[in-house]
Amino acid sequence: MGIDGSKIELPHEKSIGEYFGKANKNEEMINISWSMLLYDLQNKQVVDAKLNQYGQSERRYAIDQLRSLKAKGKQGQDIIVADRGFPSLELFVELREMGYDYVIRYNGEQFLKETGQLISSQEDDIIIEISLREGNKRSENEGVKKLLSQGIAETIKVRILRIELSNGVKEYLITSLTDKEKFSQEDFKEIYSQRWNQEVYYDFQKNVIEVENFSGKTVESILQDYHSRVLVGNIHSMILTEAEEQIEKEVKENPKLKYAEYKSNRAVTYGLMKNRIYKMLDEENTSWEKEYDELVMMAKKYKIPVRRNRKYPRRKKGNLKYPINKKKVI
Repeated sequence: MGIDGSKIELPHEKSIGEYFGKANKNEEMINISWSMLLYDLQNKQVVDAKLNQYGQSERRYAIDQLRSLKAKGKQGQDIIVADRGFPSLELFVELREMGYDYVIRYNGEQFLKETGQLISSQEDDIIIEISLREGNKRSENEGVKKLLSQGIAETIKVRILRIELSNGVKEYLITSLTDKEKFSQEDFKEIYSQRWNQEVYYDFQKNVIEVENFSGKTVESILQDYHSRVLVGNIHSMILTEAEEQIEKEVKENPKLKYAEYKSNRAVTYGLMKNRIYKMLDEENTSWEKEYDELVMMAKKYKIPVRRNRKYPRRKKGNLKYPINKKKVI
């Protein structure tokens, strides 16, 4: 399960700015919020979404959101996957106490005294033990101090890895999965690579779902728009998953096709389906199952080939207000 946050721009309204906060951009103070998502990386579904005040710690938001999920009884045997903004001793301890395993990327620098052991070591995979009491910063951390007062273990064991990608770039990961026989370096490459699905979703949410295109100028309308778009996006993803299972079966039965793998076109199908999905959710709609099946059939029609391992060099040509690669389909 991936966890990550992103900025969401909001309408210019005083009450919205007072509730969510502001940020300085282009010499103007704009209203802005911080969207935090728990995302099922394998099933491509938003598990939990929250629109928070801007300017607070995303690590603290992550802890609160995971606690809430656990309190609701929705915690599974999850591995939390996160990027470089999340590593912290407090987060590691909180995740351990909540029963979550984790794989989190960090920049390879010595963000904790103990992590420097990997930098000086010839090994690419080591296990270290970290004291929760050593050092002034640790003893002053309110979160760690509170947990220690509850009688938790005063040390935490983690595994740190240096992994080289196919392009020669080195990534550094820190994890609670310390069993080297059960979890190899290749396993961690696979686990962390799935975080890309969340990046794809954020791009889809911003540029296709248009989560920042709000219909009202009140806090309530902002929250309604945000959560309804997350819900419709999840239903759209479910439809595509079902369609792609059928596409995969048909492709296997037809060896004459040019490509070995196909998927549904997310942007096109969302544009065609979104209004029908909203209508399908009407409580008076008694034929939603039939309509759902029709949308699955529609998604199958708009299939595109999957071309894996394609690599293109980035060529920056300046910023356009409407870049070609972001042009709307519908």
